[in-house]
Amino acid sequence: MPPERNDLIAVLKRISELGPDVRMGQLIENTFHFFCSDQSDSLYDLEDADLLAGLRQHLENLENSRSAGTLQPDSDLVEV
Repeated sequence: MPPERNDLIAVLKRISELGPDVRMGQLIENTFHFFCSDQSDSLYDLEDADLLAGLRQHLENLENSRSAGTLQPDSDLVEV
């Protein structure tokens, strides 16, 4: 498995730990919509590096919300 894919899985795992009730499809679709749609017209064509960058941005936002005590796991992972 390419190293970048391992990184993708690790970031997805961490985000999933912050919101275990959010479905994986929701998480990926919302990450694409809010953080990656300027890189590609469709999730299908999105490069792994661009998805990884979007997931890292999403994770950073979630961790900042958690640190500030404002993380709402049911909504922050779905509505960024």
